[in-house]
Amino acid sequence: MLDRREERAERRATHIGKLRKRAAEADAKLKRLYDAIENGIADLADPMLKDRIAELKAIRDQARADAERAQDAIERLGPSISRRRSRRSPEPPANASAPKPGVIVAITSAHSLNALKWT
Repeated sequence: MLDRREERAERRATHIGKLRKRAAEADAKLKRLYDAIENGIADLADPMLKDRIAELKAIRDQARADAERAQDAIERLGPSISRRRSRRSPEPPANASAPKPGVIVAITSAHSLNALKWT
């Protein structure tokens, strides 16, 4: 379960990186448009330019907001993962290969709930 949680956190971290990259790309495009306007290459009165600037701002702002939300979610989950890991003993117990009763109950309950969904 901890491994799955770690994998999920890694996927979220990758997703956050992609969102931040998308925001940075939108920022770079906006900067190029602003430079073009300042240098007289683009006309600010052009309605298509105004639409494009608004679109890039929306993309940038949405990507930043999504990245912040995802980062907050990881930070909320992070301490619980590390706390649980720190409680683990460094060496597995002698009967580590035997399934624990709590695990058996959890698996059985999960299978039962899935079976109920399909009926």
